[in-house]
Amino acid sequence: VATLVSAHGMVACTRLYDILRVAPSASASDVKAAYRVLARTLHPDKCSDPEAKAKFQKLQEAYEVLRDVEKRKVYDTTGSANGLDLEDLLSYVNRHRAELTSKDIDEFGDAYLGSAEERRDVLAFVKEKKGVVTRLLDYIMLSKPQDIERYIQLLEELLSDGSVPGTIQGAVRCSMPKLRRRAKVQEEKDRAEAHRLQAGVVGKKGTTESEDPMAELRAKIAGNAARRSEAMRIALEQEAANEPRTRPSSSRPKAAKRKKV
Repeated sequence: VATLVSAHGMVACTRLYDILRVAPSASASDVKAAYRVLARTLHPDKCSDPEAKAKFQKLQEAYEVLRDVEKRKVYDTTGSANGLDLEDLLSYVNRHRAELTSKDIDEFGDAYLGSAEERRDVLAFVKEKKGVVTRLLDYIMLSKPQDIERYIQLLEELLSDGSVPGTIQGAVRCSMPKLRRRAKVQEEKDRAEAHRLQAGVVGKKGTTESEDPMAELRAKIAGNAARRSEAMRIALEQEAANEPRTRPSSSRPKAAKRKKV
């Protein structure tokens, strides 16, 4: 198994990520979205495979490894996943992945967007970032720039009902205009990407993105990762620009002062 370096760090094995079809650099929310969508198809109540119950339990165990920060670090470093047979699980998932439909993804989105769970995720993000919500859309599952006003309204509700600590409410209000501007720019980029996907770009295995019901979810996850990477690059550039500059010392020796006679 090839070892690779990603934004998440040194990764010894990618099988767990292959099972969910996310990159090793995927955020916790990206991993969660991919698992939740896949679980809709492989749940024993929906899958008629005789192994469904046992395999679904293994899928849950695999997800727990990537969901837990410390376990994920161990997996990325050693490739160990608590003794799970990842090759067997990947083979099983791939056999049933074709059963996943666009309807499953739509139903998952309908259940999550506007839910109490989404509200908890937004509040957790606000607290984690100490009120700076500029990159909210990069971290919330299935978020879209077109939904920016809904998120702004949700933030206003969290502020007014006291869910957001008073110490960071000012940061939230100051960063909301930046969130709006980022959403507008991202909407234009997403529109251009949608045109590319609709053209049916051929993937590595000879299938077009438009034929794959997971394409939209993967596009969202890839877009979120790209936006995080770009935001990090900009932050580093700004940090470098703000560093105090020291005046270069002159190579010419200073002239000695003449003594007054």
